[in-house]
Amino acid sequence: MTARLSPEREAEIAARAEAAYPGPWSEWTSGEMCDRDGLFVASVALSHPATSVFIAHARTDVPALLAELAAVRAERDQAVARARKHGELAARRESELLTRRAQVAALQQEEERIETVRALCDAANHAGISSGGWFTVAAVRKALAAGSGEVR
Repeated sequence: MTARLSPEREAEIAARAEAAYPGPWSEWTSGEMCDRDGLFVASVALSHPATSVFIAHARTDVPALLAELAAVRAERDQAVARARKHGELAARRESELLTRRAQVAALQQEEERIETVRALCDAANHAGISSGGWFTVAAVRKALAAGSGEVR
């Protein structure tokens, strides 16, 4: 497998493609490569016709491949940026969720305490026990119902 194309190697290829005589080139049956004006570019042994076709197309293929590579890298960079943005959003949402869960747990504990006091008040009221004037069961129930938790 061929090694990945480094930015340095890509720059070298791009510089060679830019410096080469303008294309497109064409291949003649003699194995000679000519530019679009018919000027001689290269000669390839006739025993390798596929090589001469490859060389003839290199003038247009290399710039096209470099352009495609640049487009793919730009798409990749955009996708990475979107993924990072979504990751940051997910982290914020997770933090918010944990905060909400802690708030729900605290409210559930408070509700349990209120229910315990309510049950004690009901039991005291049912047994006819008073607080000795400090508070009445009715005042506790009223405060609990109002949600203030403050007994007067």
